[in-house]
Amino acid sequence: MAMKLAVNALFGIQVAALGELLALLASQGIDIETAATLFGKLPVTSPAARVAADSIASGSFAPLFPIELVHKDLGYAIDAIEPDSSLPLTATTQALFARAIAHGYGTENINAVAKLFHPPDSGKQPCLII
Repeated sequence: MAMKLAVNALFGIQVAALGELLALLASQGIDIETAATLFGKLPVTSPAARVAADSIASGSFAPLFPIELVHKDLGYAIDAIEPDSSLPLTATTQALFARAIAHGYGTENINAVAKLFHPPDSGKQPCLII
């Protein structure tokens, strides 16, 4: 069970980071489909993250691993640690998924967390929908 939670936390963190970074690249004038393709060619991009990046770029959010379930698993991972330990990245990522649920994306696929990030009118940096 601990391994399952760790794997799901790793995937959730990766997908949230990809959503943020793809928005940053879009704000810099880089086509996100091109960026997703380039991420997919990097040795640091896992096969699952490659699929998530492609899905974000194509706007495909059909629920395979719904945000509500990701949020729940991140909470279980946080609850499973020792009292004096912390999982700051997992906790921050869980908060992003909670925000996605609050915006009505809970039943959409994990990659829909990317909808929280968008370039502001200035076109300079991504921002988080609050």
